[in-house]
Amino acid sequence: MNFRAILHSRPMLLDAGMGTRLIARGLDLSRHDPSLWNLEAPEKVRSIHQLDHDAGSDALFTNTFGAHLATVPEAVAESINATAVRLAREAIGAGGFVIASLGPRNVWEQRDFRQIEILSASGVDALALETARPESALTALRAIRERTNLPVLVSLFARPESDFWREAEDAGAAALGINCIADFGLIRAILEDAARVVDLPLLVKPSAGLPGAEPAGPEMFANEVKGWLDRGARLIGGCCGTTDRHLRALRTAIGSETAGFRPDKIREIGL
Repeated sequence: MNFRAILHSRPMLLDAGMGTRLIARGLDLSRHDPSLWNLEAPEKVRSIHQLDHDAGSDALFTNTFGAHLATVPEAVAESINATAVRLAREAIGAGGFVIASLGPRNVWEQRDFRQIEILSASGVDALALETARPESALTALRAIRERTNLPVLVSLFARPESDFWREAEDAGAAALGINCIADFGLIRAILEDAARVVDLPLLVKPSAGLPGAEPAGPEMFANEVKGWLDRGARLIGGCCGTTDRHLRALRTAIGSETAGFRPDKIREIGL
């Protein structure tokens, strides 16, 4: 499978929000990090991955957003991360990709890179710095690129200064974008900012809405797709509050010409 080849050849549908769907299935955030459910309730994690695959996802993010050694006991970190990769791979199958989700840190310490070693050894196709702040994302990106040849996606949770995009491209990002933001107008503006500066595939994974607000339904997401694509988005999915229903609408809106365009097809045409 060649993740980079597909990344530059056509739009890819990602997955929907994991944490909020685990909460809906009984996860208590006051007692557990969602990543612990890779071991304690693997069937629930796998079932969510399967829903997203069945909705048309080309790539699934691992349930490892909080599975770094600062929050997860070191003794079980390897099992949590390796199991998360296995659960995603079982759902997506040989025809799709698995992207390792890396949550934000204010400061990356040496032990944090152990998570990357585990995820890389478990066979992920790419790494994703999710919900990152611009000021810490560049430091993390540079450090990660020194330790792996895997593609690294950088997804922010704030609108950065314009020079961020060029610096991130120069630091080796494979794709840049945003996640968790629920303001569609801001999303469009951020994509426009990035597209003016870099020629990289852009990622957009919005939340369905802020707490207490009326969530955006699948149709609203689908209506935004053309604007995202026109602004350079090539990796499209959903974050907090989104479900496989949102993905089905996105799959339709992205276009039937890309549906089911799996890595085995890439091999057939020689990319």
